[in-house]
Amino acid sequence: MGVLKHVVSVGGEPLTVGGIGGVVTVPAEQKRGHARELMQCATRMFEEWRVDAGLLFCFKRMVAYYESQGWRTVERQVLIEQPAGERTSPLEVMALTFGERSWPNREVKLNSLPW
Repeated sequence: MGVLKHVVSVGGEPLTVGGIGGVVTVPAEQKRGHARELMQCATRMFEEWRVDAGLLFCFKRMVAYYESQGWRTVERQVLIEQPAGERTSPLEVMALTFGERSWPNREVKLNSLPW
């Protein structure tokens, strides 16, 4: 798993997020809580970084797993950079907000390649 601090554009306004990428557990270690523990650690790190939200990309089959940890699907289009130009993310994009905040219901531009 990798984490990073990154500024995205939401409705044309900058928003600082903590990004999560590459969450993978080898089959022999699945269903033992390792990924959940790492996600909780990343969430604590994001709170220390004082980012506005966490953001991750995942396969559709993983949405329920992340929802069980408080993440919510970003309903609006998320544009990612690719070598051939900007395009809509083919993966589900999920956000975790902190405190009373809610994720803005506006188009998101990642301003980078997906992580």
